[in-house]
Amino acid sequence: MKNTIEETLIKKVGVFCGSSEGNNKIHIAQAKELGSLLAKENLELVYGGGNIGIMGAISNAVLDNGGRATGILIEELEPFSNKRNTQIIISPSLYERKKKLIGNSDCFFVLSGGIGTLDEFAQIFALCQLHLEHKPIVLLNTAGFFDKLIDFIKYIVDEGFLQKEYLDFLIIEDNPKTALEKCRNFKLPRIPKLKG
Repeated sequence: MKNTIEETLIKKVGVFCGSSEGNNKIHIAQAKELGSLLAKENLELVYGGGNIGIMGAISNAVLDNGGRATGILIEELEPFSNKRNTQIIISPSLYERKKKLIGNSDCFFVLSGGIGTLDEFAQIFALCQLHLEHKPIVLLNTAGFFDKLIDFIKYIVDEGFLQKEYLDFLIIEDNPKTALEKCRNFKLPRIPKLKG
């Protein structure tokens, strides 16, 4: 499907996800579904570079279906990289790794994961709040994995620590194809600049 003028031009999809498989096989299954979709849509995967857990599932699905995957790792994690990746970028620090991952992506999918995944999600969401990034963020809510996080973000809004308009950067979906279409049709929220 070709992009129209009204659609957000997406070529590279940044994915934040776990290096573990989790206890429910649905998390791996949905990572594979997203990986296959990215390859089919000729979209490059940009991710943490690993070959284990959900990282390995999505990258192998992309590569198995003829797609491209760029892995961005810190040097200490290089032994865990997916050697099949189209490109491997080694960063000197976790900060630089996240910076490169964010800078090389047109939108972001946050899949099931642990503290590292939450850290990456929080960073890109904070950058949007500070008007330093203007890219859609998908919480791929596999089997309700992010329900409690979503409730907490809404609580932060209710408590006056986040303007509700910033929620418009978030696309909350449990279907990868629908989420991708919403990314392509993303319209930048009209949010007043922070007061100083």
